[in-house]
Amino acid sequence: MKNRNLTCNRYSIIALIFCLIISFEINAHEYTNLNEVMIDRTNESIESSLLQIQLFLTSIFRKSYKPESWPDRKITLLRNDLIHQKEEANMNLDYFAANGINLQSPEILFDNPLAGRSVAGNQGVEIVYALLKHMDTLESQDEFIKEIYSGGLSGHMYNLVTAYREKMSLYRSIFITIPGPGQQIISEQQPAPAVDTSDQNTNIIYAIIGLVLCVLLIGIFRRKKPISQNL
Repeated sequence: MKNRNLTCNRYSIIALIFCLIISFEINAHEYTNLNEVMIDRTNESIESSLLQIQLFLTSIFRKSYKPESWPDRKITLLRNDLIHQKEEANMNLDYFAANGINLQSPEILFDNPLAGRSVAGNQGVEIVYALLKHMDTLESQDEFIKEIYSGGLSGHMYNLVTAYREKMSLYRSIFITIPGPGQQIISEQQPAPAVDTSDQNTNIIYAIIGLVLCVLLIGIFRRKKPISQNL
């Protein structure tokens, strides 16, 4: 009797794991699902984030903002928010690498400015993430300010973020005026093309079906428990 109950429980656990795996596979983000419009929008978001973070850091070292404690809680929140953008930036590079674009060649990147902007965005996100992480190791706001103005590690990384953000703007200008072969012109004066959401809707439907099957399977296995176990 006890062995049968254990068997039913095992089947329920296996069914649950199987359904979860299916759900994760369906909803997984991969570079193969990307297109140039999505990448351009991701780059816009990354460049905007870099600017906002730098404005916040500037308010710290100019003392227009004084954290109540150090490290400031906002620093941790900003770093956590960047994790998703780090993943998206890496997927952008995977997309171009899979399409045969040499991401190490400046000449090729200038011929493919969307790829060049993605590379600069990836580097900018990596550096600003490292800067925020480094700030957590500092003892005080004053130490951060000292590193900024004395050319220390914080100052060096802050300048690198500025350089990568400016490079993103440069590639953006090139992309609008002289798009590379096969690239779509996405102008600020023109509305962005509608994104095909059919695949996303299909994934959502599959995920719902998978969860429903999971619940049904667990219910079936539990009903198979013998009545005598309650006597």
